[in-house]
Order: sequence, then structure tokens, then C-alpha cells
Amino acid sequence: MTISYPYSIRILLLVATFICTDVGWAQLNAYQWMEDLDFLDNTIRNKHLDPFENISEEAFKEEVDQLRQRITDFSDSEIICEMARIVGLIGWGHSRLTLPVNTDHLAFYQGHSRNEVEWNIQPFRALPLRFFLFEDGLLIQSTTKEYTSLIGYAITEIGNVPIANVLEKIRPYMSIENESAFKLNAPLRLGIFELLDLLGLTYHHEYVKLALSKNGQTKQIHIKPLSFSDNPKWYDHYALNDVKKPLWLSGTRAGMWDIVDSKNFWVKDNQYFWFTYLADSEILYIKINQIYDAVNEPIAGFMNRAVDTAHHYDAQKIVIDLRHNMGGSNDVNRSVLLALLRWSKSKDYGKVFVIMGRHTYSAAMMLAVRLEEFVQVVFVGEDTGGKPEHIGDSRKFQLPNSKLTLRVSTIWHHDWFRGDRPSPFVHYPIPIASDKYLNGMDGALDWIKEFSPKDLSEVFVNAYQNCGLHCMRTIIKHYLSDPETYHLNFEDAFLAVSEYLLKIEQKFIEAQSMYYATRWYYPDSRKGIIGYIEACHHAGDRSAALDEFKNFKKIYPDDKEVTVLSKLLGI
Repeated sequence: MTISYPYSIRILLLVATFICTDVGWAQLNAYQWMEDLDFLDNTIRNKHLDPFENISEEAFKEEVDQLRQRITDFSDSEIICEMARIVGLIGWGHSRLTLPVNTDHLAFYQGHSRNEVEWNIQPFRALPLRFFLFEDGLLIQSTTKEYTSLIGYAITEIGNVPIANVLEKIRPYMSIENESAFKLNAPLRLGIFELLDLLGLTYHHEYVKLALSKNGQTKQIHIKPLSFSDNPKWYDHYALNDVKKPLWLSGTRAGMWDIVDSKNFWVKDNQYFWFTYLADSEILYIKINQIYDAVNEPIAGFMNRAVDTAHHYDAQKIVIDLRHNMGGSNDVNRSVLLALLRWSKSKDYGKVFVIMGRHTYSAAMMLAVRLEEFVQVVFVGEDTGGKPEHIGDSRKFQLPNSKLTLRVSTIWHHDWFRGDRPSPFVHYPIPIASDKYLNGMDGALDWIKEFSPKDLSEVFVNAYQNCGLHCMRTIIKHYLSDPETYHLNFEDAFLAVSEYLLKIEQKFIEAQSMYYATRWYYPDSRKGIIGYIEACHHAGDRSAALDEFKNFKKIYPDDKEVTVLSKLLGI
């Protein structure tokens, strides 16, 4: 849809011509911004696959119309932020308007290849601070030399606004699908000065006031932003305090997630993938940072070498770490899956582990989904940064005047689980705590080293406790659908979960469902029948309880529980 403006309005809009604001940059006039907005609107409507899955077409149109009517009231940076917010309403992480900021300042780049800076507008500035949202708060993770004394401080306020409120203010200006993506993107957005300015969190459009806290000490500071062309050296806690980095951060620089060379994007061998054998814990640790074939080796060859190494050392566990992996090509995921399936221990629970996190996204997230479907894998860490059921594979378009990059999603990716869940199930959530990070510890890998379940009853109950009934049932499904394990007796494990739901959590409907499953697979299970009767009674399903009680008396007519159940049912 193209908007045609009356001649008088076009003349009025064209009155505002280019106004130079910095060497090499210019300010667009209102008419040019109208053209960019129309291009964005038309591209989303015509090129995006099912753009109105998460927002109605009418609501989207209203948002675009409101911005169109107010363009003359906004500065360039405000228009850009508002367009980014509108794109975010689509609700898919791959669909986004890239803000014109120096990504080296943020130590983060979400794409797979660098774009040349071709903007026709004044770029955004970034604070000389990098933040990370830990389990226990938003902390300063790295800084330029001037502010190294602030590393490790928690941000309590920005512009006199409590940080929890600031985070919610910034939420609409992100293209995200779940809370894990919010944890990733919110600290990055807080480092962009123009966005803070839009939200009224700066002073005189020149600096930001932060309130900080550390070990009971508080302070306030005023921070001016870097200019786009600044190229400062960055410092982090590890370098300043001579703390050895944990294995998963080896190869990173001052930014927690900065694992690429800004001039040579994804060309170093160890940026794609690498592995090492940890003899003390008999673990083959595999780090995969990109779902691509590397310059000198395809991922199939790499995984073949990795699994051969696991066999050579008789490794007891394989760990695949995807915590830095923003994706790549789904086509090469098959290589990882097939290699793991050929490892002799992969069918056993507690042998293959995947560490995920908020950066595990796109093709990396789909790798986790494929492994979840076909391997008896244990997921550790955080939710992924995207939903398994999503529209991805974005195409890039350039707005005609500002030259900003717009990405729109084009292909549905489906979840084998066939449910609307925020992430592949995390069997054992291990959030990133600041104290472990600052002390060079890896809570996820340390947990895996110690993990040794006693029996399947413990596995099933723990899975329910940590990630819910659906998660636990996926583990059961793996055993029952595997030709090598389907014949095993899981009655005790079924009963352990059922009894936990009935007696400990007193979730009677869920307990009824689990006891029903026990009865389905083990029709003569005495404990299963008794538990099902009790669960039905407490769930208010008297009819089912009475029917099952009659069945119980037929199978076990002289059982002492007949009297007990009669009293329970009042008969």
C-alpha cells in the first residue's frame, strides 16, 4: 500500500531540507521519513510471511498511521526508535529494524555477516559501559579505561528511575519472542544513548546519571556517550584482576560475548567450533559458536573428530556448549545430530548434555530442538533466545532514504513438540550468577561434572520439578519410543512422579493424569490403581474413582486397601 499525500502537504514536507549535523551525516526531511515509513510498512505487508500472527492487521495499521501523523514532531533518532518499536510488534526476533549504532561498542552483533555502514543519518551513540543482566541484577561487565573502577557494580537507577522500571520502559523497543531474549537485549538497549534519551532518561541530551551499588556501597556518576567513530580499548574484570576465565569464555575479549574479530568476521578456526577432553571429569567438551562450516573444515568433519576422541578416551559424558551460538544454517545441524547418534553412549540419559542460554538462537536453537527430539539429551543453563515454533530466515531490505536495514521473516520453523513453548525444555536451569562469573566459575559445567542420577524415578521427578509435566513426558517418550529401551519396566518411575504430584504437590488433576498413564502401560499395577482412585477422588472425579474401585475389587478382592478406599469414597 502506497500513501499518496496532497500536493500542499508534499510541498510543506519538502520545505525541511538536509541539515548537516556531523561530517558525513545528514538529517532527513519529513517527506523522506514518510517514504521510509511507507517502504517499511509495504515491505512487512508484502514480504513477511504471516506478519499478523501476533498483532492484528488493524492494530499494526493504527501504529503506522500514528507515527505517520507525528513524524514532523519527532527527531531522526525518535523516528528510528519508533519504527523499530513498530517492527517489534510483529513479535518475531528475526524481524527487526537494525539501529544505527557501532556494534563494537556493544560487543554484540546479531547478524551472521557485517554490513557496510551506508546510513544517510546521524548514527546513535553508545555508553562507554557494557551491562549484563545476571540472576542477581544488572551489572557493569566491561568498560573503557576511564571507568574500570565501576566494573562489578550493579545499576540501581538510570536518570533517577529504578532499574526495574527502566527495563520495562525499554521492552517495547526490542524484537523478541521470550523472556530469555529480553534478558539478552535489554542490557544492550540500555547502552544506546539515543534510546535512553527518547525515554527521558538523559540530562540535557548530553549525559546519563547512574546510581550504582556494590557490597553495600553506593555512588552516582554522570556518563557521556562515545561517538560513533570512537575506538577505545575495553577492559573487563578478568583482565583487571588476573582471574582465569572459565572454559566457555576462553577466546573472548573484554566483552562477555565478544568472540569475533570486528575486521575479520568469523574467519578464525576457533571462532566456529572447538573441543577438548577434560580428563579429570571424563568429559568431552564441545564448543559450537556458529552453525556453519568453517573456513578450513566442515562441521561434519569436526564432529567426526570429536566423537572419535570421545571413543578414544572412553568419555563418560559429552557436553555441547551453545551459549555463544546465534545460529547459522539449519542445513548443517544434521551433521551434529548424526555424529552424536553414532556415539555408543548417546541413548543413555545423563550422557549427552547441551548447555543453552539467551544467545542460543535461530539455527542453534533449532539444533537444540533436533537433539531434544532424537537424542536422550539433558539440557542445562537458560532458555534459548527464541521460540522453537517461529518464523525465521529473514530477508534484508534497505530503507530508501535513511539506508537502515530492515529484516523480515520468511519461513516457518516447526517444533517437533507441537506446542507454543518459549524454549526447548531446560531440564536443569542454571542461571548466570554474578559471583560465579566474577570468580571465573561456570555453574553449568560444574553441575554437569557432578550429575549422576540414582535411577529413573529420580530423573522423572527432577524433570517435573525443574521444567514441568510436558518436559518430563518428553523424557518418558524417548524411552518408550526407542527400540532399545521400550521394553524396560518404568512402573516405579511412573509411580514416583504420580505419588509426588498426589502427596507432595497435591496437584490432583495432574496426578490423575500420571496415574492414568501408569494404568495404561501397566494395567495390573496395584499401586497405580490405588493412586488413580485417590487422585480421581481428590480431583472431584467421583465417577472415575468409583469405576476404578470396582475394577480394583475384581483384581484384588481380598486386598486390605479395599476397606481403606471404601472409607475414602464413602461407600
